[in-house]
Amino acid sequence: MAATPSVDCRHGQPAARMGGWDAGAGWLEGHPKTRAFIIHRGTNGIYEAIYHGVPMVGIPIFADQPDNMVHIKAKGAAFTVAFNSIKTEDLIDGQKHAI
Repeated sequence: MAATPSVDCRHGQPAARMGGWDAGAGWLEGHPKTRAFIIHRGTNGIYEAIYHGVPMVGIPIFADQPDNMVHIKAKGAAFTVAFNSIKTEDLIDGQKHAI
């Protein structure tokens, strides 16, 4: 059986792995070159971004995500893009606003 290829490395842990469910397991927001995090607004991603002090561009889709968006946006830690009417320009504006 071939070894699973990994990309980059942080603190001895693979940052991304082809196959398996660990790509993005806390490494993206902590990377020193991360300037903004595009997120669907799930709780785990929000906690990681807050912990690492990374501003967020939120695209809430369902469940608790719109409510999470309201709270984080009110604190000034995020910019929101509407999922149902998203355009390329909206995402670019969100990134510029977050950075």
